[in-house]
Amino acid sequence: MATTTEYPDTITWGRCRTGRRFFWTARNLTADTELYDWADTRDQAERQAHVAALKLADGKYAHIRVDHDSATIKLRTLTAAKRKARPSRPKRDKIPNFGYTRADQDNLKALKKIMAACHPDRGGSDAEFIRARERYVRARDLAKTK
Repeated sequence: MATTTEYPDTITWGRCRTGRRFFWTARNLTADTELYDWADTRDQAERQAHVAALKLADGKYAHIRVDHDSATIKLRTLTAAKRKARPSRPKRDKIPNFGYTRADQDNLKALKKIMAACHPDRGGSDAEFIRARERYVRARDLAKTK
């Protein structure tokens, strides 16, 4: 009589902090099923993850172990997928290279608009904003000395 050995499922669960809340996940490695959610406190996240692990076991004997790194990895993959699904920003033209000549005095309004468009709150980078502001300030100072 041949006996077949059925190995129990391996289930991991874990939690990690996400800002003010906690993310938890439970995964059945054998059946490749997963449950995850967010909780307000660390204790709630641990309890919910443990209950989810028991649900994944489905009343059968299973090896259940704690692996908090699994929650961190799952959260990273969810965040990456969310970023990828976002519509891409329209590409802005590069800052025109205005010189620091007297001709720029006429371009004060244009320089001010460019400076506003390069502001970090409007999607620009710090370096772009600093360069645009320097150009505007120099042109403004040249206009004052005229």
